[in-house]
Amino acid sequence: MSAAILEMRNANVPVTSLIHPNPISWNTVFNHFSELLNVPLVAHTEWLQKLEDQLTVSGCNLHALRLLNMYRNIRLEWGFEAEAALANVANENSKNGSPSLANSPQLTTNDADRWMNYWRSIGFIHY
Repeated sequence: MSAAILEMRNANVPVTSLIHPNPISWNTVFNHFSELLNVPLVAHTEWLQKLEDQLTVSGCNLHALRLLNMYRNIRLEWGFEAEAALANVANENSKNGSPSLANSPQLTTNDADRWMNYWRSIGFIHY
């Protein structure tokens, strides 16, 4: 991705966005994370309610509470496939401005494993 950033810096396109042109679906990646972490997947509305319930817990300092207004405004009417709409934002400009990005291989659960291993190696998550 560093090559894509350098290529886009010099590209003659008005707007770019560093979005992988061949993303992995939310269902695939989150089901994989769920298995790795041994945690259940829950509906967004259930998760949001549990987060809002933390507002009344004395001394609760969850970082997610800082983004509560944003989470309240997320509409997942199409389930976890909503990333398809986000992936189209300036994607064509990005591919035109970066051959490295345009030729990126499909993301897989192996990539998700590498993300998890990295996050674990820096102490961001523990499992």
